[in-house]
Amino acid sequence: MHVRDIMEKAVFLPRTASIAELSRAMVERSTEAVFITDNHTPIGIVTEKDILKKIVALNRDPKAYLACDIMNAPLITIRPDVHIYEASDLMDRHGVRKLPVLENDQIVGMITATTVSRNYKYVVSKYLGGNTYARPQRLTLNEQ
Repeated sequence: MHVRDIMEKAVFLPRTASIAELSRAMVERSTEAVFITDNHTPIGIVTEKDILKKIVALNRDPKAYLACDIMNAPLITIRPDVHIYEASDLMDRHGVRKLPVLENDQIVGMITATTVSRNYKYVVSKYLGGNTYARPQRLTLNEQ
């Protein structure tokens, strides 16, 4: 199974987006992360956890910060044709839980550690010749 089989759609906002805009985009688009751009070029990522750790937990005023203030950079990317085992290894090596999927120098999606681990069951079952698990699936809003 490859990254393309389980990747989610990518969401983008400019570096000047407010924390409220980031949060709204995550809720409205049912995603755990937003890619931050500068002149339409991706330069970083902000996750739900970033907002909690860097703003909420520190009791900071969200109105005083922009996406570029809390984003993680540089981006660690992966290609859609890479096996999910390699994606998991890349996440482990870099200590990240989300990777932008890059094809022809464009972000075409995102893969998460949760989605990768959920689909290991399917891959292992298929490898062992069983048919125990259903075809791969992406997370729904209620499961995120």
